[in-house]
Amino acid sequence: MTKRMSPNSLYKLCLKETAFHLHEKYWNKEIPNPFSQINCYIVNDLFQFLVIYTNIKKPSPLKLLLKSGQLQNLMLDGCDFTKKQWRSVMKILLEEGDSCRNITYIALPESFQNDENFSLERLIEKCPLLEILVVSTFFNLSALKNCVRLKYVRNYFSGLKEYRYFWNEDADTLANLQNLEKFDIFHYRNSSSYYTLIAKMLQNHPKLVSLGNTDSSWAAHHIYTTYRMETVPQFGLKECFWGFNRNVDKCKENPIAYTQQFPEFVKSSVALFPLVEKLCIVVYHEDCIQHLKKLKHLRVLEINFNLCCGSSARTAFISLLSEIGPQLKDLSIVDRSPMPVDVIMKYCSNVVHLDLRCSAIVQGGIETDSNNFRQLEKLTILEVDEEALEYFLRSALKLKELLLGGALCLDDTLLHKIFKKNSLSQLNTIVVHECRLSREGLKELFQKCVNLEIATFNIRNANMTTEALERIRKISDAYYDVQNNGLVI
Repeated sequence: MTKRMSPNSLYKLCLKETAFHLHEKYWNKEIPNPFSQINCYIVNDLFQFLVIYTNIKKPSPLKLLLKSGQLQNLMLDGCDFTKKQWRSVMKILLEEGDSCRNITYIALPESFQNDENFSLERLIEKCPLLEILVVSTFFNLSALKNCVRLKYVRNYFSGLKEYRYFWNEDADTLANLQNLEKFDIFHYRNSSSYYTLIAKMLQNHPKLVSLGNTDSSWAAHHIYTTYRMETVPQFGLKECFWGFNRNVDKCKENPIAYTQQFPEFVKSSVALFPLVEKLCIVVYHEDCIQHLKKLKHLRVLEINFNLCCGSSARTAFISLLSEIGPQLKDLSIVDRSPMPVDVIMKYCSNVVHLDLRCSAIVQGGIETDSNNFRQLEKLTILEVDEEALEYFLRSALKLKELLLGGALCLDDTLLHKIFKKNSLSQLNTIVVHECRLSREGLKELFQKCVNLEIATFNIRNANMTTEALERIRKISDAYYDVQNNGLVI
C-alpha cells in the first residue's frame, strides 16, 4: 500500500535530514558552499530548525549557513554559547565576505557579550537590510544611523549604568530612520526620566506606533505644555505604557511629583495619542481614570491599582467601563482588593480574554445575569470563590483556556453544578493551582471536555491515593500533570 506524504511533511523531513548532515559535518569542503544558491526562506527554516529543535550546544553546525550569505533571520536568542563560541560566530559574520548581505532580523540572548574586536556595532553596520533588532546588551546608537529599513528595536538592559548611558545618546542620531515603528528600550529601575529624548523620538519618527515598556506619559506632558498656546500635535502611537515603571513591585524610585501630576500626564497623553489601541497603565491617582474615556480606539487594557486602591478608584473605573467597556477585547486588572466581576462584565460583553490578577467576587449575587460572557475564550483568575467561579463558567460557552490560582472552592459538587449549565466542550487548556477535585470529579471533567489537550492540577485532597491518580491519567489522551499534596505523578 502506497503511503501518501503531504508537501509540508516532506519539507520537514528534508530539514531534519539536512540538519543531521550539518551536525555530522557531511560537507567537509566549504567551497563551493552548498547553501549559497539556496532560497533565503529555506536557509532561514533550516537555521531555525537547528537552533530550536536540535538543542544546539556549539555553533559549528551553523557555520555553512552563516557563510552562505542567504541567511535573513539571525535568530540566535535560543543559544547559550560561551564567550569563545560567540567570538567564532561573530568572526564568520564580520570577516567572511558578504555573509550579512541579506540579514533583516537579528536576535541575540543575554549570554551574548559585546566584544571590542567583534562588536555588535560592526555587525549592525554590515547589515544594510536590517529591519528588526532584539538584544540585551549596550551598543552605540550611531551604529543604526544607516539602517534606513529599520522598523523595530528592542533592548532590555540588565545593567542600570549601561541603560542610562544609552538614553544619554543623542536622539537626532536616529533621525533618518523614518521607517521606525517600535522602539522598546527598558530597564526595570526607571523608564521615564529621559522624557526629553523620548519626546524627540516621537517628533523625529512619524511612523512610530510603540515605545514598548517605556513610559510615554512624561514625554507627552512635556510636548503638550510646550505647545500650550498652539495646536497640540497628535502622534500615531497605538501601544502605550503610562505609569513611570511597569514593574511597580521592583521599582523604588516613584517620585512624589510624578504621582501628584499623573492625572495631567494622562490627560496630555490622551490628547497626543488618540489612536491608542493597547494600553498598560499603573494608576497613581484616581483622577487619571476619567481621561481614558476619550480613547475610542482602545481594545486592550491592562490596569494596575496596586498603588491606588479604594472605593473612589473603583467607582471611577466602573464609570470608565460604562463608556468604553463594549469596545474592549482584552481586559487585565491588577488589584490588592477583591474585584466585583459581575459589575465589570455588565459593561464588557465583548471581552475575549479576561485576566484578573486579584480576587474575584460577585457583588450582586449568583443569579445576576451572566449572558455577557458569550465572547469569552480565555479566563485567568488569581483567586476565586465558589460564587464567582460558577458565575463565570456556567455561561462562558466559548471558553478555550481556563487558568486558576487559588480555587479551593472547586470540588466535585461545584463542577457537577457547572456542567449542568455548560459542558465546556470548547475547553482545550485548564490549569488549576489549587482545587479539591476527587478522582470522580476529574473523570467527569475529562469525559465532558472532549477537546482538552493540556491539563494541570494541584489537588488538595489527602484521601486521593497515588493509584487513583494513575488511573485518572489513563482516562484522557490529553497531556496533564496531577499533583496531590506536592506529589507529582
